[in-house]
Formats: sequence, structure tokens, C-alpha cells
Amino acid sequence: MKNLAGCLLFLLVGAVQAEHPDPSSLTESIRLGSRAEVTISQRPAAPLILEVRTQPEITRHHEILAFMFPRSSMSSAGSVRRVMTPIEPGYYRLEVTLPDNAVWGFSLRYGTGINVYYAFLEQPINTNSEEVLQHNISFHGDLREGVPSFVQSIGFGVFGLLLVLVLSLIGVVLRTLRAKSD
Repeated sequence: MKNLAGCLLFLLVGAVQAEHPDPSSLTESIRLGSRAEVTISQRPAAPLILEVRTQPEITRHHEILAFMFPRSSMSSAGSVRRVMTPIEPGYYRLEVTLPDNAVWGFSLRYGTGINVYYAFLEQPINTNSEEVLQHNISFHGDLREGVPSFVQSIGFGVFGLLLVLVLSLIGVVLRTLRAKSD
């Protein structure tokens, strides 16, 4: 059993190294999604307005999930998670009240399954001032360009098989220990 797990790990690492001898080459082929112009409008005693204009338009699952969190905290306490729905094709808007005088991280995501794209930015929020800030971002996918959609299913299958093997090995070890103690 140990030999099988070691052999599988060796083959997996060897396959990744054969395709990418230089680890920096892994980032060169990351799948790019839409580009976006993000506008953050803040006014005294008013909710923060987050607007996203995508180019090209997001055509499948027409929602963007916005996750906003204080960068000063390592926990998710005080974080805000909202779905941005389109006002018109390629234009999304969200009004949210955030505590001021903190640096906030904004994580934006769209897509489902294997086709998920992310973007991240951070911005100091001060609700005592009136500001309109613009950022140009690009959404990046989880996988490399050109990866077929069945890869996710194969990955889940391999993970499930490894889980069964590990649980079986734990069961054998526990039975052996129990037999020795009797």
C-alpha cells in the first residue's frame, strides 16, 4: 500500500515537472476571463456603491459574487458577501454599508464548476469623505488555458479513490492493533 501511494505521488510530481520544469511557467498560461472597470463611490453617511463594467460581457451565469472583508483582520468577522446582479448586460451595481477607516479587500468572482474566474483588489474606505475611485482589473481562471472540462470529474474521482484507500488502510491498522491487544 505504501509503495502504491509513493508510486502515484512520484508519477504525479514527475508529470508536472516534465511539463513545467520551470515553476514560473505555470503562471504564464493562466486562463484570463473578462476585463473590468471597477468604480467604488463613497459619500458621507451613505452606503458604498460598487460598480463593475465587464468587457466582454459575462455571458453565462450573469452574476458576480462580491466578497468584502477588512484586511486588518485574519478572521471573516465583519465580512460582507453579496451577489451583484446585472443592471444591464456587462454592468453590475451593489450598494453596501461598510465600517469606515479600514482597508477593505474586495474579491469578485463569476462562473460555476470548472469555469470560475476571480479578481481581487483592496481599497481604504473612509466614509467621512466623498471619493470616486476607479480600478482596472482582469478576472483570472483557476485552470490553465485549454484544459478540457472533464478534468474536474477525473480529479474528483482520483481524490475519492485515494480517500477510500486511506480509510481502508486506517481500518486495517486499527484491526491489526485490536487483534494484537486481544
